[in-house]
Amino acid sequence: MFYTGGLPFHFTRKPNYHNSYAYAATHNIPGYVPSGYNVLRTTLLRKERANVERLLKPIKGSWLANGVSIVSDGWSNPQRWPLINIMAASDEGPMFIKAIYGSSEYPKIFWTPCIVPTLNLALKNICAAKNTEKNEVTYEECSWITRIADDASFIRVFIINHSMREDDVGKAQKVKDLILSDHWWDVVNYIIEFTTPNYDMLRESDINRPCLHLMYEMWDSMIENVKAVIYRHEGLEANEQSSFFNVVYDIFIDQWTKNTTPLRYLAHSLNPKYYSIKWLSENLNRLPPHQDHEISIERSKSLKQYFEDENELRIVKVEFATFLGRWFPSPGALTNR
Repeated sequence: MFYTGGLPFHFTRKPNYHNSYAYAATHNIPGYVPSGYNVLRTTLLRKERANVERLLKPIKGSWLANGVSIVSDGWSNPQRWPLINIMAASDEGPMFIKAIYGSSEYPKIFWTPCIVPTLNLALKNICAAKNTEKNEVTYEECSWITRIADDASFIRVFIINHSMREDDVGKAQKVKDLILSDHWWDVVNYIIEFTTPNYDMLRESDINRPCLHLMYEMWDSMIENVKAVIYRHEGLEANEQSSFFNVVYDIFIDQWTKNTTPLRYLAHSLNPKYYSIKWLSENLNRLPPHQDHEISIERSKSLKQYFEDENELRIVKVEFATFLGRWFPSPGALTNR
């Protein structure tokens, strides 16, 4: 059946496959005829679709009350046709909607890279800096992290693989010295401490709920938290310069610049949280999105992409300004969004 009918081998991992054969082997069903080609394509398919729709009804029912985000990603089928998978993400969980053949141009669909690979690349550039001519400054400031990581790897490999041979005495002494070194552990703790904001953002981003509207603040706060750890460790004041933090900052900004899109700024601008007095008062340097020059420019770019007609764009800008003045600053805007 698998060879003559072309069934995929992973079909054998399905519980229904095993259950059907187990049932057939232990039960005698006189006159039973397996479902035919036409029945599978029509009647049974309609019944299964109705069953799936019934199971998904609670998820769809929550969209009107709690909201839903439409997300997409690129894919390809066995024939290498470019496909766009459309999914709905909400608090109840993600749900596949449909796949669209993506060889045509869709001027209203914009690609937004996932934030998780961006964070991973930034962390890799800091903790595993390459010793190249173009990367000389970064390697000089960050190579000590690589050495600590190599020491940790050496300890792990020694503990797992050594067999108490005499030629392991030298390695054992090195492992002992490292494990008993307070300075070495202080450095390890420092690395964990200043990379924790990055990992915290990774965890908050890699979830099954909308977070596009939070990316700008999360990235900005993550950098500020990293700076606080480094400056505290180096005993610096906020107005002083740290060569190590400058390198780390440049890496984060470089990754953000390469992978961000105007849509993230638009999403940030449409979140009532960032207009609230509570959020603004938490940090004197914070500005509401409509007063931030960078955010305003990128928001305008995003609106122009969505509304190419000048009259439509003008109406949208007026509506945004009207809603901004009336509702966004109000205390109930965040809870009623």
